[in-house]
This record gives sequence, C-alpha cells and structure tokens, in this order.
Amino acid sequence: MKNKTNHRFKSSGRHVPPRLASLLLGLMAASCGYAQTATEPEVTGELEEFVVGGTGDPNNIVPNRPIDTLGLSKKIVDTPRSISTVSGETIEKFNITELADLSRFSPSTYTAFSFGVQGGLQIRGDTADTYFGDIRKINNAANVPTIIGASDGITIVRGPSSAVLGIGSVGGFMNYLPKSARASTGKYLERLTGKVSMTFDDWGKRVATAEVGGPATIFGKKAGFYIYTQGERSDTYYKGQEIEDEVIQATLTIDLTDALRMEIGGNYQHHEGTGIAGWNRVTQDLVDHRTYQTGSPDFSLIDTNGDGVASREELYNAGLTNNYNFSAPGVPVPNQVKPGTDAYTAPGGPLAFVTDVGTSKLSPRNVLLERVNYGVDYIGYIKLINDSNPDLVFKNILFFEHQKYHKLSDIAYFRAGDTKLFEERVSVDWHVQGLPDWLKINNMSAFNIRYLDARNSTTNVYQLFNYWDLKRYTDGRYYFQNGWDNPDEAGVDSDARSEHTEIGLGNVLDVTMFDRLNLNVGVRFDWVDAEVKNYPGLRNSGNVLTPTPASSASGREHATSLTSASLSYRVLPNIVPYVTYAEPKTIVPGTTGGLSSSQVNDEILTDTQLKEAGIKGEFFNGKLFVSYAIYEQYRTAFVQSLNGGNGDFQQTRSKGQEVEVRWAPTRNFNMAIAADWMRRDNDPLAPGFTPVPADTVGLDPIEQGGGRYQLAYDPNDTRVPRPKAIYSLFGNYIFGDSGFDVSAGVNYTAGYKASNIGDIKLPSALTFSLDVGYQTKRWEFRVSGKNLTNELFFTSTSGSAALIPQPGRTFTAKVTYKF
Repeated sequence: MKNKTNHRFKSSGRHVPPRLASLLLGLMAASCGYAQTATEPEVTGELEEFVVGGTGDPNNIVPNRPIDTLGLSKKIVDTPRSISTVSGETIEKFNITELADLSRFSPSTYTAFSFGVQGGLQIRGDTADTYFGDIRKINNAANVPTIIGASDGITIVRGPSSAVLGIGSVGGFMNYLPKSARASTGKYLERLTGKVSMTFDDWGKRVATAEVGGPATIFGKKAGFYIYTQGERSDTYYKGQEIEDEVIQATLTIDLTDALRMEIGGNYQHHEGTGIAGWNRVTQDLVDHRTYQTGSPDFSLIDTNGDGVASREELYNAGLTNNYNFSAPGVPVPNQVKPGTDAYTAPGGPLAFVTDVGTSKLSPRNVLLERVNYGVDYIGYIKLINDSNPDLVFKNILFFEHQKYHKLSDIAYFRAGDTKLFEERVSVDWHVQGLPDWLKINNMSAFNIRYLDARNSTTNVYQLFNYWDLKRYTDGRYYFQNGWDNPDEAGVDSDARSEHTEIGLGNVLDVTMFDRLNLNVGVRFDWVDAEVKNYPGLRNSGNVLTPTPASSASGREHATSLTSASLSYRVLPNIVPYVTYAEPKTIVPGTTGGLSSSQVNDEILTDTQLKEAGIKGEFFNGKLFVSYAIYEQYRTAFVQSLNGGNGDFQQTRSKGQEVEVRWAPTRNFNMAIAADWMRRDNDPLAPGFTPVPADTVGLDPIEQGGGRYQLAYDPNDTRVPRPKAIYSLFGNYIFGDSGFDVSAGVNYTAGYKASNIGDIKLPSALTFSLDVGYQTKRWEFRVSGKNLTNELFFTSTSGSAALIPQPGRTFTAKVTYKF
C-alpha cells in the first residue's frame, strides 16, 4: 500500500534547542554587564524580594493589591465580580504545575480536559478564554498545553470580560502573566538576578528552568529585561506517554522618554506529546473494582489485504462506522452500515473477542493513547504606554500569535490546525478631575481590530475505542490508518479555512459617590466580517461513503451590547455587597478559533446573559479576605455535532454558588479555602446520541465488544454531567527563620454520572497533598506529594464509553538556585 503524508500543515520537525536558550541568556547577561556601568539604579535588592513586596504575606495569598483585569485598576474587594488570583509565589510553593491544579485555589474551574491535554480552562461549566498579558489568545482547548510553571501569576475572572478587552466568553477568562513580565521590575535593579531549577518526579518527570533579569541601557535609554526558559523531557504516570516541551519567554522594557515607555516581548512554545483517551470497555465493575474485559478480535477480518493496517475502505467493507446508534437499548437505527454487512450484530464478526478472552485487574496507568499531540505556538507583542500623568493614561498594544498543531490516533482520527491572529488595541484611561470630594469618575475607552485566519482539517470516522485490549496495547499504535499520515487511504473528512475580522469599541464608566456607592457600566459595539471556505472532503453519510463538494459562506454582523452593569455599596469600611447584570454578545470559536459555514450562515454574534450577586470583605487590616457569589449564566453556543453533523445552536444555563477565603494572620501561616456548587443544563436539550458501552445498548460485550456505540438520550434530562460540589482547603506554615516550611491540602470532588444516560456513575474523590521545603538565600529544596492516599477517580472523555483515570500518588522533588 502506498503511504502518503499530508503536508498541508506538516512541520519541519525543527525546534529551538535548549542550547539556544543558553545563548540568549548569555547575550542578555553580557548586555546587563554593560548596563551596570552605564546607569544609576533607583532601587536596590533582588528581583524576588521586589516582586513579592513586603513580608507579611510571603506567598501573596491574600488579594489585597489593585489589579486592572477588568480595565480599571481596583482591589478585588471593590471589583463587582467573582475573581481569584494565584500568585507566582503560590504557584511555586504549592507545586502548581498544570491547569487542573487551579481548581484547588479557584472556585468553578473544574475542567474535564479533552484527551488529557490541558490547553484551556472551563469556568462555571463553559469554555473560558485565555489572555496573555491582557490580550485574548487563540482558542487553545486541547491543542497545546498551557504551562503554568512558566507563569508569574494567574488571575481568574468569572463572568464576561470587560468592555475594553474585546469580545469574550460569558463563563469567564484566565489572564496569564508570563514570567518575562518582570522586565518592568528588572530595570530598577542594580545587578543581574535570576534563578535556575530542576524538577523530577517518581514517574519520570524531568523539567529544567532558567530565568534572568536586570537593567540595561539601549541608545542611552533606561531599560530592563527578563528571560525565562523551560525544557522538559518526561515520562508520565500513564504507560507509553511521553512529553517534550520547550518554552522561551523574553521581554524588554525601555523608557523612550520621560513620559513614554515601550515593552517588547515574545513567547515560544514547542510541544511534542501523547494524548490520553483513557479506559475503554467501561463497565461499573471496572470503575468500582478495576475488573477489565480482556480479549482481542480477529484483525484479519478487517485487514483483508494483510498489510498490517486497516484502511478506511477496509473498515467500511467490514461494515464498521464511527458510531452504531440505538434509539433505545436493543433498537438500532436502520440503514447505518454498508448493505449486506452485519458486523455490529452477528456473532463471530470483526468486533468479537476471540483470543485472550477473560477478565483482569486493569492498572490506572494502562490507558488508550492518542499517539501524537504536536504543537508549536509563537507570540509577539509591542506595548506603548504613556502614564506620566496617572489621571490620563494612554496604551497601545500590537499582538501577534501563530499556532500550528496536529494530533492523531490510529483508531483512526486526526486533527490539524494552522491559525494566525493579529490584534491592535488603543485605550485611554481618564480619571476626571475638578469634581466635588464626594464624587469620583473614572472612564476607560478602547478601540480594537482583531483578525483571525484559521485552517482546520480533520478525520473522525472510525474511533473504535473498544477494539484494542489495554492489557496488550500501551504504545498508542492501533493499526487503523489516520488522515494525517495516510490522507488517501484514510480520507480527510473536512478541510476548511475561516477568516474573520472583529472591529469594536468598548467603554467602561466607573462612578463612586461618598466612597461607598459605586456604579460600573460597560458597553461595546462590535462589527464582524467572516468568510469560510470548505475544501473537498469525504463523509460517511448513512450507509454510503460520499465525497463532499467545495463550498463557501460569508456574512457580516454588528451589535451593541451591555457587557456589564454593576452596583456595589460599602456598608462598612471593609464589607462590600454587589450585584452585576450583563448581556454581552460573543463569538463561539471552534478548536482553532475559526468559524463554521453554519455559524456564518446563521448567527455569528450570539446571545449570553449573566446575573450575579455577591458580598466581599476584608478584615484584620487586610489579612483576611472572604467572598461569596451566587449567579445564573446563560449561553448560546454553536455545536457542530448537532443536526446530523451540520451544526446547530445549543443553549446552556448554569446556576451556582462560590465561596473563597484567603487568610494570612501572621507571616508564618496562611491558608486558602475554595468551594463551589453548580448545576449546568442544556436549555433546551436538542435530541441526539451519546457514546455508551456495548451492554448499555443490549449487545454482548464479548461478541460485539470491539465496537463504538451511541444511545439516544432523553431530551427531558437536561442536566450536564459534572460534579455538583467541589471543596478545597490548603495551608502553609513557615518555621520562623529556620528556612523550613510545610504546606498541606485536601480537595473533595463529588461523584457524578459519566453521561446523561446515567449508566455509569463516577465516584467522589477525597485527595490529600503535602509539601515540605527548605530555603536559604541562594538555595531552595522542595519535596511535594499529590494524591497521597492513591485515590482512584475519573473524568469522562467520551460519555460513558471512555474515562480517564486521574494520576495516582506522585512525589516530586525540585531544586532551585537563585543568584
């Protein structure tokens, strides 16, 4: 068989080697050495001490500093929205290495990551945006993992973004502050400063980081720089999974004049990894007792030419489709397979287990793998800031991002994307002067132009999760051809290019009266122009393989929306209740940020709504922060899988409550509590099917065990499967000046149904963590343990047909040297 490779998105395979990072560090160190003789510092000390600022809360647990995440700079207690911050110090002290860890510190961020790739969060049950230094990134979902270790802090905002930040998701967003943002601090230091670290765990994790910052002089102008690099070559808890990651961040800040400064920065990430589909052949006995149905089908019944791999034609001739649908258990939907074949119903067919049939205890480490998850992401930006007059601040940001990725699995599936993003934003922040003492008015306006070009290809026809025995296959190679390596033999179902331009103007007005009553109103006008081109592909339509013709769609829309209207009143000097209402328009992107033809033909700017009320308080001179919020959230999303694959709009409604407590009573002790209760419903739920195990649809789990089945769900059961409650408690104690500290935490996640069928119930999970550290002025040693009781718990990745067991007990060691 002739094996052709899809070169449409093919990477050269070259990437930035670690030695390049070392070269960059050396060059910047040399420039810094020159800078020390050319400029007189204003502030002395080490960068770490300057960033932390103060010793009363060394982990920056209590959020008592002003932030400008919603456009205007305010303390969180005065911001009428549910917000959580996770400082860079907290990230290091509590061993926060991935997005899943954030749910321990921020309410309503539980996320069932698709195929285990932690690219983006869900907030309040809906897909959230990720901002990189206040600019919305390309929709990342499960393309390239977001590396938390490369962040100097995270801010999580629940609810829509500010009117001045552009179109966003109603659920919320995560603002990612890169390590290299410390360049603005570095220019005030008198010498080079930085650190290097090594991290290992007992499953084969190996991560090295290096970062350096300091002052510089460029053409006689005062400047500061910061560079962060990270390299990873790791095995993981899951057998067969390997990860290679490289990250380089760099930022240079220059005082162009006494009034104007410029910041130039960039971020490069190269990722090669393996996705996780999880456990297949799911039964309640497997979830409860790890009892797994073993057995392998006769592959020659599919691979009729004996070349060792199954082409799309061979799968089709064997009578196999992606999903075999049932309107009720034992009642299959008619005309689903090629006439004359009965693979899904006849005994002894290509889906029957015939060798090594039995049961066995399955290790949580044995999972179905997505063989390749590759991605590269480039970010560059230029900021011009004039804040010489703090009452009238001008900013201009030019942002660029380019992301290329592909993922493939020999079961057979592939997806590839190539997306480019450009955005220009100009903003003016005006603090009105000359008003009575009892009145304060701040206003911020922003104009932005955003262009996104996304190319996306996919084949998603024969994902027979249950075919391969996980006791035998743990390398991600399952011998079904995929559209990336074999575009002719496996076919490319869809190949589309989406281009759209967003032009918008946003304004936020903030009025405070008598230092108690505050009104905050945000309004946006948006204009969108979109075009989608669909190139010829292949589709399994009913029981016939048919080519899809080329097509195109284009459309324009404009709308004015209320992004937020909030009212708060300081009933006591330290207690602030608030109410917020919002009806922002949003664009629901695909996996690469692009749009579909159906969206462009129907509705590009969709309706959303938020109703939120809460109360916040600061006590004991800012050492204790408490917040409570109750909300109802409505979202209209475009779902491509609906309407027979042609796509349709689906409304979701979320209701919930959130509690957050941050407390640092002394320098030696601090703690954090987070809790959320949420219910999310499809409102209404469109008819459809959900993946289930073979016995749920009434088939024999041995004779038809290798197939992939779906069962029609009850549209009246609108609740979306997810934990209804999550609680966490973490604390840290510093043993005086000895250098030792200890952190401990507990997290509880309620059990839930794996799908809206209700056939598989997932257990609740109570997990514990412990961290012990010792540090001197130069060295820091830290040993961490997660899931100390080795609790077995799951997230659902494909209804109740595939579950991902979460990592068991893991110990991590990290060594850091500071200079």
